[in-house]
Amino acid sequence: MAKINTAERVSAEASDNFVFQRSLLAYHAAAARIAGDVLEIGTGAGYGIEVVAPRARRFVTVDKHAPAPELLDRPNVEFRQAVVPPLDFPDRSFDCVISFQVIEHIKRDAEFVRCSYTDAIEILKNADVKFEYPVAWGEDLQTEHERYLTEKHFGKPVFVT
Repeated sequence: MAKINTAERVSAEASDNFVFQRSLLAYHAAAARIAGDVLEIGTGAGYGIEVVAPRARRFVTVDKHAPAPELLDRPNVEFRQAVVPPLDFPDRSFDCVISFQVIEHIKRDAEFVRCSYTDAIEILKNADVKFEYPVAWGEDLQTEHERYLTEKHFGKPVFVT
C-alpha cells in the first residue's frame, strides 16, 4: 500500500496512526462482506479502494475530491466527483453501499434519517414483512432490511449508527 498523507490519516505504516488503522480495519471488514457492484460514498484519500475493489465486480467511488490517480487505475474502478446528497444513480444500481466517516461532512444531512442499530432492529422485527434473512440484534443488516428502512419505513436515506 502506498504512503498517503491527509489531514486525518498520515500514512499506511502499520504502527503510524491509530485513526488510519481503525479506518483501514473497517474496509477489511467490508471487503469480507461485499460482492457485485459496490458504491463507496466518501472515498477520501482512496486507501479503501485497494482493499475493497478487488472483491467487487464494479467499484464506483464518489467524493468531492479525487483520490490519487494510481488508485483509480483499475479496470473495475470508476470515480465520480460529487457532493452528496443527492446521489445521482438509479434505484438498485448497486449490490452494496459502503461509507465510513462521512456523515460529519454532509452539509445537508437533514435529508438523511439517523437511526440507531438497536432501533433499526426493533423496526424490522415489528415490520409486517417476511424477510428472507432473519432479523436479530447482533446480526448484520441485509440489503432487504436496508431497503425496507429506506423505502418503506422512513421513505428517505438512513444512516444506521
